[in-house]
Amino acid sequence: MSVIVKGGPQTSGMMDQLLRSRSERVIAGGRLAISFFVLAAVWLDPAQPAQVPQITYTLLGLYAVASASLFYAQRLTTTLSPTHLGLPASTLDIAVHVLELSLFAFLLYATHGITSPFFPLFTFSILSATFRWGWKGALWTSVAVLVLVIISAIIQLNLLPLAQLEIGRLLIRCAHIVVIGAMLTYFAFHQQRAESEVLRLSGWAPEPFELIQLPEYLSSCARFLAEVFATSRIIVVAQDRDEPWALCVYYDDGLIRQERLPPSDQDILAADSGEQIFLGRCTNPEILVLSQGGYADRTPTPESFRKLCSRVGAKHLLSVPLQTDLFVGRLFVLDRPDFSLDEMMAASLAARQIESGLGRMGEVNALRRAAAFEERLSMARDLHDGVLQTLSATAMHLEVMRRTPSDTRLGMAALQEWLLKEQRELRRTIERLRNDDTAERTEPSFDKSLNLDEIIDGVEQRWRIPVELSCFPSELHLDSSNSFQVQQMIREAAANAVRHGSATKLSVTLTAEDGRLEIRMTDNGKGLDRHGSFDAQQCSTLGVGPRNLRDRVGALGGSFQLHSCPEGLQIDISLPLEQSP
Repeated sequence: MSVIVKGGPQTSGMMDQLLRSRSERVIAGGRLAISFFVLAAVWLDPAQPAQVPQITYTLLGLYAVASASLFYAQRLTTTLSPTHLGLPASTLDIAVHVLELSLFAFLLYATHGITSPFFPLFTFSILSATFRWGWKGALWTSVAVLVLVIISAIIQLNLLPLAQLEIGRLLIRCAHIVVIGAMLTYFAFHQQRAESEVLRLSGWAPEPFELIQLPEYLSSCARFLAEVFATSRIIVVAQDRDEPWALCVYYDDGLIRQERLPPSDQDILAADSGEQIFLGRCTNPEILVLSQGGYADRTPTPESFRKLCSRVGAKHLLSVPLQTDLFVGRLFVLDRPDFSLDEMMAASLAARQIESGLGRMGEVNALRRAAAFEERLSMARDLHDGVLQTLSATAMHLEVMRRTPSDTRLGMAALQEWLLKEQRELRRTIERLRNDDTAERTEPSFDKSLNLDEIIDGVEQRWRIPVELSCFPSELHLDSSNSFQVQQMIREAAANAVRHGSATKLSVTLTAEDGRLEIRMTDNGKGLDRHGSFDAQQCSTLGVGPRNLRDRVGALGGSFQLHSCPEGLQIDISLPLEQSP
């Protein structure tokens, strides 16, 4: 059993491009605003810059023009465009970022070093790096800014006496950079990990469900979730709502263990927790509870939670309910102390994926049960039209011989020969039920000159009634599956005509046209107790007509029409005709 992640790197790459494009638009807008505010601040304060003012004005003017150009270019780019201004996105982003850091460092030098009012511009650089490259960008940009500030302090030390260096302000500036950088690095790292978990979980799907059972499915879920949540212990419990026993799958450091839990040992399902998600440490006085509506709250640690932790041997425990129409259960992630609300949401998504799989597995099992039920119905129809009709016809023959003792010897010989034919037919039917594909390959092709005449002869011998057959076109060819169904329908119609309608004649017309097979069977009996025309639905509602024949037609996707009058009964059947290749 394998677990696949649909989409994988391609989905992640498209998501990265989408986020980068949106981030660049935000950065471009922020850069444009900063460039004009900085230019205005320098222009309005004659005391700034103290060093090389002409060069400073020129650089700030160029920076404003470049910011406006980049902002306009971002407005023109498509959402998922991999390039900007004809350059690779990563190259252009790095170049702009380095140039901005250089410009801000120059402003720091030109406006009294560490006391510069433009020092907060470095925060914009750290934020931009975080938007672009996540926690790695925040980390290395913070380090670069810290180095630039220290270099600026060294340069200022060479220009000013030590007493005027303002060591306190230098330390505050460095602390500011370290704290901002550390917070953004942690935030970006945590966000990227949560996004990665959600992306993997959203594309996760064990398959194919037709080939696996519940133990295999839960085992694959446990292995995959242990990898996603970077933990060595996972427990998945599921119970069929119609079964008293529950299945518990333990994943422990790469090893899978399965256990069936009796009703007396199912406290691990934590039924008293309902549909809530809970997270906590067994020794803490409170645990975090997330309701189905997404509201988180801290509640006193219940005794059942401590017993559950003791039962599974866990210090930290995250539990998520599993609820489907057919199954109830729980997902447990053990001994992951750094779990937060984001991971609880990711675990909730994992539970929904497991529920989806359980639902699909239930649908597959339902289809299997439906197919088995339909097969039993088909077998019942075949036995009814075969064995039961044969026994009924045999009883009728014996009754005739009892009434005419002079013809007993000849009648017994004819009956023996007929029973031998029925025995061969019954053997063919059993072989067909045993292996339908094999039966279809071994049955002879069905046409008027071969099997139809044999079927008509068999019906006439069985029910002692003449049967008139007409086929259009005259050389009518049907595949083996259709031939078997037509044979059973003619037999059923003949049996009903003789036994219930007291008919003495039966006519059968087969017409193949426009991809359908039209069958009309008419007898000269007394018809039904209720006369008129009825379709399959009306026959079923009123309880009239041959039910077994009607069910067989419905199972084949055909239509059924019945017309009854005092002169006899007429049955019209229309079936889809499978064309031979």
